[in-house]
Amino acid sequence: LKSNHAVLGIAHYKAVEKESGKPQDFSLWQRCLFLAMAIGAAWPGVFLKYFYLPGWIPFLTDEAFNDLHLYPPTGLEHLIDSALCAIIGSNIDMVLGREVVRGILKKDWEKRRGVHFAASFAISGYAILLAGSCFAHLAYTLVISKPHLAEQLLIKYMTTLVIKLAFVETATATMKAVLAARTESKKVP
Repeated sequence: LKSNHAVLGIAHYKAVEKESGKPQDFSLWQRCLFLAMAIGAAWPGVFLKYFYLPGWIPFLTDEAFNDLHLYPPTGLEHLIDSALCAIIGSNIDMVLGREVVRGILKKDWEKRRGVHFAASFAISGYAILLAGSCFAHLAYTLVISKPHLAEQLLIKYMTTLVIKLAFVETATATMKAVLAARTESKKVP
């Protein structure tokens, strides 16, 4: 969990590097890039839930999704709604290939030559482009497209981000560890 979590991985990296005295394969810069992807992908979760899902799934068009009622009035409903946005954002992460990015960056291919270096360079570029696009779309929505909803959208995005990084990311990393342990236990006779 410490090494695979987007936030905890950075703190764990510092501790391991300090203890071992040598740099890790999955560098601090790569971990920060991975975290930027996680932070950026929380925004499409909010955007899709409020501006596309009601059109795609007609029964979601009640007043909770109206521009005037962007987030439900009570604290618990707001948190549940933000958790749903965080889950959507996490699924967008998976569809856009964040785990593929992590897998390639962990291989430390940027120190090699040829195809491996090119793949590492391309995947880093993709990660930067993806995170930058998410942040640019967030800025565009808040400043140009829907400035009358900027405060509500920003609150929803920040709440979603905290839930995504604290709970959804932790649950995902835990499930990956459990599945890996089960696979390993099946291999051992």
